[in-house]
Order: sequence, then C-alpha cells, then structure tokens
Amino acid sequence: KDGTVKILDMGLARSGDAADQVTEAFDRGAVVGTADYISPEQAMNAPDLDIRADIYSLGATFYTLLTGRPPFSGNTTQKLMQHQIKEAPPLDALDKTFPPDLARVVAKMMMKRPAERYQTPGEVMAALGPWLSNTSQVVAALSRAESRSSIDLQQTLNEVVTGSTKRLNPVVAKAAGKPRPSRMPYAVAGGVAAAMALVTLGGLAAYALSGSADKPAAAVAQQPQQAPTPPAPAPSVSRRPPTPPTPTPTAPVVAKKAAVYSFDAAGLTDFRETWRSQPGKDGLAYAEQVVTATSGDGKLPEGWARMNYKPGTTSEVAVERVGGSRALGLTTADGDHTTMVFTPRFAVPRSPLRLKIEYRLEGTVGSGRVLAAKLAPAPREDGRTLGDLPATDGQWATREFDFEVKGATEARLEFHTYALPTGTMLWVRSLAIAEGAAAKPVASAPGLRKAVYSFEATRLTEFRQQFRTGTNAAQAREFVPLGRSGEGVLPAGWRLENYKNDTVSEVAVDAVGGAKALGVTTLEGFRSTMMLTPLIETVAPNLTLRIEYLAEGSEGQALIRFVPCEPREGLAVSNLADLPATDGRWVTREFPLDAKTSTLCCLEFHTGSLALGKTLWIKSYAVTGGPAPTPPPE
Repeated sequence: KDGTVKILDMGLARSGDAADQVTEAFDRGAVVGTADYISPEQAMNAPDLDIRADIYSLGATFYTLLTGRPPFSGNTTQKLMQHQIKEAPPLDALDKTFPPDLARVVAKMMMKRPAERYQTPGEVMAALGPWLSNTSQVVAALSRAESRSSIDLQQTLNEVVTGSTKRLNPVVAKAAGKPRPSRMPYAVAGGVAAAMALVTLGGLAAYALSGSADKPAAAVAQQPQQAPTPPAPAPSVSRRPPTPPTPTPTAPVVAKKAAVYSFDAAGLTDFRETWRSQPGKDGLAYAEQVVTATSGDGKLPEGWARMNYKPGTTSEVAVERVGGSRALGLTTADGDHTTMVFTPRFAVPRSPLRLKIEYRLEGTVGSGRVLAAKLAPAPREDGRTLGDLPATDGQWATREFDFEVKGATEARLEFHTYALPTGTMLWVRSLAIAEGAAAKPVASAPGLRKAVYSFEATRLTEFRQQFRTGTNAAQAREFVPLGRSGEGVLPAGWRLENYKNDTVSEVAVDAVGGAKALGVTTLEGFRSTMMLTPLIETVAPNLTLRIEYLAEGSEGQALIRFVPCEPREGLAVSNLADLPATDGRWVTREFPLDAKTSTLCCLEFHTGSLALGKTLWIKSYAVTGGPAPTPPPE
C-alpha cells in the first residue's frame, strides 16, 4: 500500500558461481522462464544465454507495470511465439500522452535480437535515470550498484539528486465535475517501475560486472565520496556520486556503419513447403506457383517471397534446425535450377552497401548465388550478381560483399539455387546490410599494377573426388558423387561444372611436379569438365592474368575462358587462351584480359582437348590491374 515493490519469487534466479547449480541442475534442458516476460532466446532454449536476456525480461516487466497488462496475450504457446516474432505495441501508440523517449527506452530493452538491446545493466540505468524522482531509496540503490563508478551512472545520480530529470508532472484532479479516469497511472507506475528497474539492475550489474579487471569491487568501495547538503530529509546515505576521474585519452572511436536491413532465422518456426511452377495464361512461367505439399506450423518471414520461373520445376523452401542453428533454406527438387527466395524490400541510402551473410551448403561442389534487384523508382530492374555462395561441405561459412544498387531508392536481395545439385538446400542463418563499403587499397603511384585477385594452392589440404553428371538435359549440371579420399575441399568460391550428360569428372588437390596444385580431369565421356574461379571485382578494363600451370601428357590443350557476370549487356563469354600440354612440366604464362564494361567476372579452366584421364593442374594465378609490361625484344 505504501508503494514499495517487493520481489517474492527467486525460483528462476541463477547463481554467479558456475559450480553452484541450485536450480539449474533440475532443468534437464527444459525452457525455463515465465511466458509473459521470457526473452526470445530463452523461449528457443538457446545456449550461451547472457545478461541481455534479463534485460529483455525486465523490459517486459516494466511494460506490464506501465500498461497494466503483459506485452502479449494468449495461451503459453502463443505468448512464447509472440516473444520471438511479434513486436509489442509501442507505449506511445497505446496512449498519445506517453513520452516517446521513454517508450523508446522500453522498446530497446525488448528488442528481439540481443545485439540490438542495451548491452549492460549500466546502459539501462543511464537511460532510465533521468525519469526518476530524487528519492533516497533510488539514490541509495544506485550508489551501491557495482557499476556506480561509470561516468554515465555518475551523471544519472547527479540528475536524480539535483532534480534535473525528465520525470512526468503529477496527475492533477479536476476541481469540479466527474473525476476523470486515468488511462495510465504514469506518474505512479512509471516512477515505481523505473525505480524497481534500477534497483533490480543494480543487482544485475553486480552479477554481470563482478570480477571486472577494469575496476575491482573492492577498489570502487574505497573511493572517497562527498556528501553535499541533501535537498530533502532522507536517511543518512551518500547523495552525490564520487568525483569522476579524469578520462584517460583513448584512440578515436570509429563510427559504426548504419544498419540498412538485417535477418536472423533464430526466432522462426519450422515448416517446409513444396511447390511446382506451371505455365501461366500469358506465357509467363511464374504466373502459376502451385503448392503441392506443406508441413509444420511456420511460414516465410514477413515480407519474404519465393518463386521459380521455369515450367515443370519443383522447388522447396523450409525453416529447420541444421548444423546446430535454425536457418531458412531453398532448393530445386526437380527440373531447372530456377528457385529463388527474395528478402523484403529495403530503403537504399546513397552510400555503398556491405552485405554480410552466414550460410551453409552440403557437399563440395555447386554454388548458390546472391543478387540485388532495383524495385523503385520505376522501372524495376533484374537482379545484379553480388557473388557466389560456394559449397561449404556442411559447415557454416560467412561471406561479405560490397555493392551498390545505382539509381534505386528501394531494393531487395535474391537468393538463387543457381548451380546447386538437385535437392541440395542453400541455408541462410543470418544476413546484415549496412552502409559503407570496406576500405580498398589504392594504387600509390601512377601506372602501378594493382592486385585484383590471386590464388595459391600451397596451403590447401589434399583430397580427390569423382562425380558423374546426370543422364538427361535437365541434369547436365547434376553431380552424383562416385568416390572420395582425403580431407580437403575445393577452396572457397571455386566450383566444378560440366555441361554434358553421363560424364565422369574428377577434382583434386595433390602434390605434382614438386608442388601442391588444384587439378581438374575428365575421366569418361565428353571432355566438358570445367572449374570456375571465384567472382572477381574488376578495377579497370585492362587486366593481366598470370598463371602457373601443368597440363599432363604431350598432346592436346586445356582452355581458359573469360566470363563476364555484371553487367551482361553487350558482353559474352570469350575464349581467353589455350594452355597446351606441358608433358609434366610447370609453365608460367601471362595474358591480357579485356574486362570492357564488366564489374564482376570469373575465369573458367576447361579440360579442353586433353586426353581422358589427363589433368590440368593450377599452382597459382593472379589478376592485376593494368596491361602486362611489354616483353623485351628477343
């Protein structure tokens, strides 16, 4: 009745001592938490929970005290789901008189992704402090917090003590007429909730910051404090924080790149959907996308979409737990590799963008692809390739791409199955788009040949793997594994292709001619096996390729082809050079490479007319900007 908030149930508390598992020992892997206040990661029973889960739960408690009801309603299962995928109604939307700044504090405490919340209790204290009354209980609680030595918290204490806060005016009753009902008792609930939050956060800060190497608790406790004349009668507690120490000069802080769009599959619900593309009435293949099978309760995240554009193609999209993480996947189950998944549209700032993606692919051959498409202003444009997502042998991998969507105010990303074997899922665990591209080296002198891409096989792990392509036209790029030895895989960004049916190919890393190298061979069938390099971002039209190779045998020749990827208009795949058989000797050659208007390209190494069973080995190659130096006269 006197307004004191008491915490009665500590049944879910965790000890700071790792050896003390008073309640944790009986969890047996169960989800532990109260449905009204549980964090998304706790609801998913995620490993490695940290203090940010408590910050979410405290935010949900704060929300309840301010509104009189929890953030979400329904049964326990429905509440757990909403904590993962639904945003609580903003406080200033429920009541227009609620201060937007304070609404944003509560909303930030309840962000779905831990990385987007306040990261420490001290940050929450600093955010809530300006909204508090200067009561002795609050001052005492803050003064005893383990993190009270921080400059932010000292400023908060100063504001509380001096009364220079943003706290709300008290509700004033009307002098006459019927009493006006209070929609939200902000003056009471807000003060009580914020005070409770800071008192609780004081305890959380002690838990989170105990043992800190920066400022041990004992050293903090011994700091002298000044006691000015208190503004009102209060218990004998220190009313002013210790004098802030002179900050130690630090290195300049680098501004963080502004977020444009992000996705994390951790909070999604499992499902799988199969659909088949049928010819549309207007002749467009994607006019009819007929669902043939579904399972699970989930669906694509809001704003995402899927399609394929070839009639008779069967595709699948799914959310499942794979490789220890929940992820969104797509695959072509049958037919042409035209399956695509689109992200929601996002606003495009003027600056270049940087994409960071976590993905996974089974096997050691094949590749997915990621593109960016302009949506607005009209007219729309087809997606432009950002890069390939090569096979990862079932491991999670991270790739980053710099890109621009010129002339666009809105865009989206596209994920394509592209050159994946039928039935192989491209799994996406998370992605983030931020403003600002990575810093790139700049030539320091005119005429300097700038490195664009280089490859060395020296450090690769040895392996050997054979494949057979399919027996019909739609399966020409399908590889059926025949045998494997060694622990290695194709290096990141490389991929194996073959454009003829019923052909046996081999890819390997082995020691040959005194050096380790990457090799490709056609063993049976038409000599159509090729190995594609990672995509190269060109820096100038005129480039130079330098390659060290060994082509087995004394007859025939392998082939290098130049493949422009973006833009495609006016550009075509071209034969760059022949690599004649070297009879087991290493040879170094240089070739000019005219990229013309292409901004992204790759190279293809073909077995060409080498005899069956003879291997083209690549020890190293490098692409540099600028023409090759003129050789001296013979």
